[in-house]
Amino acid sequence: MKVNKYLLMSLLVISTGGILTFANADSTMTSNDVAHAATTQVADDAVPDGTIVTPMKVVKAPDPADKTDNPTIDPKEHSDIPVTNFYKGSVFHQAPIYVSGKLANPMGTNAKVGSQTISDTQGTINSNDYIQAPNPDETINYAYYTGSNAWMIGWAKDNSKFYLHNVDSDGKLTNTIEVPGPTASDFNPNWTYNAGNVQFSWQNGHIELDLQNNDLYASSSANPLNYLNNVPAKFVDAKGNELAPTQNISGYSGTFVDVNYPTIPGYRLVRVPYMNNAHQFLINNITATTPGDWQFEQSNRYVTIARKVIDDQNTQQMYMIFDYSKIPDFSFTGKAQSKTVTVKATPGGFIAADFSYGMIRTYATASMPLPVGNPLTFVYEPITEYHLTINYLEKGTNKVLADPYKASGAGTYEIDSPEIAGYTADQPVVKGVLGKDDTINVYYTPKDVPPTPTNDSAAVNVNYINEATGDLIQSKKIYGKIGGDYQADGPYQPDKLTVNGDSYTLDKDKLPANIKGQFSDQTPAVNYYYKKDATPVTPTNNSTAVTVNYINEDNNDLIQSKKIYGKNGDTYQADGPYQPDKLTVNGDSYTLDKAKLPDNINGKFTENAPAVNYYYKKDATPVSPTDNSATVTVNYINEETGALIQSKKIYGKINDSYRADGSYQPQTLTVNGQTYTLDTDRLPNNITGIYSDKTPDVNYYYKQKQTPVTPVNPPINPVNPVTPVNPTPTPSPQPTPGTTTDNQSGKIAKKGEVVYSLKKIYLYKDKTFKKADRQFGYVKKPRVFRPMFVVTDYAKSNAGWLRYKVRDVNHLSKTDGWTGYITTNFDYVRPVYYHSSHQTLTVINPRGVNEYLNKNLTGKVKNIKQGTVLHVTGFVKHNLTTRYVLSNGHYITGNRKLVKMGKIKQPQQLKATHFINRYADPNLAKRNGHFKKGTKLVIKRYTFSHEASLIKSGTMRYAVKGGYVTANQKYVKVIK
Repeated sequence: MKVNKYLLMSLLVISTGGILTFANADSTMTSNDVAHAATTQVADDAVPDGTIVTPMKVVKAPDPADKTDNPTIDPKEHSDIPVTNFYKGSVFHQAPIYVSGKLANPMGTNAKVGSQTISDTQGTINSNDYIQAPNPDETINYAYYTGSNAWMIGWAKDNSKFYLHNVDSDGKLTNTIEVPGPTASDFNPNWTYNAGNVQFSWQNGHIELDLQNNDLYASSSANPLNYLNNVPAKFVDAKGNELAPTQNISGYSGTFVDVNYPTIPGYRLVRVPYMNNAHQFLINNITATTPGDWQFEQSNRYVTIARKVIDDQNTQQMYMIFDYSKIPDFSFTGKAQSKTVTVKATPGGFIAADFSYGMIRTYATASMPLPVGNPLTFVYEPITEYHLTINYLEKGTNKVLADPYKASGAGTYEIDSPEIAGYTADQPVVKGVLGKDDTINVYYTPKDVPPTPTNDSAAVNVNYINEATGDLIQSKKIYGKIGGDYQADGPYQPDKLTVNGDSYTLDKDKLPANIKGQFSDQTPAVNYYYKKDATPVTPTNNSTAVTVNYINEDNNDLIQSKKIYGKNGDTYQADGPYQPDKLTVNGDSYTLDKAKLPDNINGKFTENAPAVNYYYKKDATPVSPTDNSATVTVNYINEETGALIQSKKIYGKINDSYRADGSYQPQTLTVNGQTYTLDTDRLPNNITGIYSDKTPDVNYYYKQKQTPVTPVNPPINPVNPVTPVNPTPTPSPQPTPGTTTDNQSGKIAKKGEVVYSLKKIYLYKDKTFKKADRQFGYVKKPRVFRPMFVVTDYAKSNAGWLRYKVRDVNHLSKTDGWTGYITTNFDYVRPVYYHSSHQTLTVINPRGVNEYLNKNLTGKVKNIKQGTVLHVTGFVKHNLTTRYVLSNGHYITGNRKLVKMGKIKQPQQLKATHFINRYADPNLAKRNGHFKKGTKLVIKRYTFSHEASLIKSGTMRYAVKGGYVTANQKYVKVIK
């Protein structure tokens, strides 16, 4: 990076890695850009039925036959690392820079970004120019030219040390410094080294180089190596069938290795892994990637890079955020964000973006993502030419609806079928391997016209259900005849759904058992459950951030911190993808310490929001037993029964020391569906010790834990909301419950008291909870609509766990009046009424709360609407309920479903950020209006869908004049 304070010259920031073909999200794409075919949406009455809306598209045609028996791809002529221009006065080539999808610095030309020319006097060196590693166990993976000499960084195989090599401008090694690496016992995480105007330091798990040369500043980084054993090299046809034995290849991740790929008679080689100009192939730990959410990494002190994987080949969308406040000797503040580009995975290159601002002329470069390098896959296809025809026909009449597609060749093909108004294709995409002459018919069925029913016709409903709420996302029908077979996989089982702008992912752990079956007159529905994908917030100039740190037992960073972006006052969630249970760093495995989970996992964005810190324990690596080895047995024992739950062994040598803590001392165990908690009051005194030929066992004792059970999958039929009635249970004489075994003294509700459920729970027939005894599952509901029960008695399970015996008082449910047993776990069930005094309350129920003259809630004065903040002067009990006294001496209920302690801001006005509809009820069942983007609406109150349902959670809605609208932040924004 370069800053010229007086001459307004350039600023350069360079990170390490990667290359591209890319396009700006809002600019015209070149032929090399990565893009998907546009989808045209046409109203049902916009074009006549039978009109071709989107023509057939050839995603991949069969490969032309090579009758000379030569390979289509000749590795001897194939090179992916380009030859670039020299750095001025040296033998070193510049790192490849790509602008608008083209190499911007070929031999004789310096790269330009906007009006700026990227420096030809310093920067990252092309990997083709690395010197021969002077140490036998060393691999060099980084080089930087400073303007007069070069620095190259090499690593020992196990990262126990790294080497700083100083090389002159003619490529001659002049000096080497050896430093303990991150796996060495004497490694110093605070290590720094100064060499004139260059400083090296250990930062965030990598070596950072910082350069100051007069008015020129630069920052770059180099990562440790990871040695990979037995990476498979596969030789397959287009279907993945093995054509030759797999070879096992070893080498450093991110480097190029030799592979002796075979010549296979009758086949031609059509695709090879990523290869350099020495005809070697890239090896790494990147397997086929999965599209995901935005991830953020701090590239160096100035630049944060945002990346999002969009396919299985690690193609990524990227943008950069530049922090002007980090520039030395300037008083600049604020950040800028580059345009989003789509980047194809290729190593060794960079994309560039202009960050000029005012008197600063600045640009930054970001490394390209690495290609998939594990396994190394060589694809062969047959030489013989075959013929393919695809016809597009109306189902039942065989009427030709579009011209056929014809091609000749062999191997894989993928053809998008044309979109035809008024019709649905049975094969929207036709793909396969052409290994014989083939004719394929794509049949089109008129939309919304089910087959004419007959006496033996039947249908199967395929439902797509929101797993968290039980709401129906969408559904389809499969038609057939009674006794005939149906299949609800393939196009009926999409991995992804996008509906009304929300994205969902199929939960493959809950696939139904009736995906295939036979039609009957009452064929059960096929229910697929989907998880709603989180929508990351894209950082902007006015956004704030919460930092998520991952820390080891020595209070050092394990991996690079992540950032969650949002606006002041908005809520954030740092669980889910931000809270991995396991981390692997430099080959070592770490486990999240759930006993140290932070209390700010969820919170609100502020200017100085505290970091969310997750702590991890390093897992012990078992040593394989040998003839002279010794062992320690670690036993996990049920404290109540003395039964052995499970055991593990630690291997070592006699007289060596052992440790049985860390991963050998889990705080909880789950075995055969039962969860146990470690009794920390009975820890053994031989957790650490010395191996002997008869080392004593290490015995940990565990208490059997009450485990909340998972509810059954809810039915999908919606329940029409009706007005609930607040229950008024009749109290009864109150004995004190017996001693409990759940350590919840003072949290057990009294007999006759009303409780409600905070999370998913079940009502059981018997006090010892068994799956067969479940009567009903109550879903987690918003606070104002939580399920309620009256405690009628107590009981203990066979294991001694205290249970509530209850009566269901959800008067609008079929379960009203049911009796049974529920958990007493305070995290799942709590009293409905507040038990303590508060000075300020806010009304939260959509129907408000009533004000009364008397503490038995008689003599109604008025209804106080939602959002009203009340000042309380007193707190009284009435039987087993509580009341709050207002400043005027009147009373309101202490029911938590109606009021909440503290002052809570009530939304008053919203602005539509997208076209939205208005509906007659909160379930959004009947549309009665719509509003264009930018419309402002007064919010009367907020509520939730499926108010009376106990099997559907409920989604927030805003009540506006004339009906209800969504509260989804993707479509509306609260402005007051």
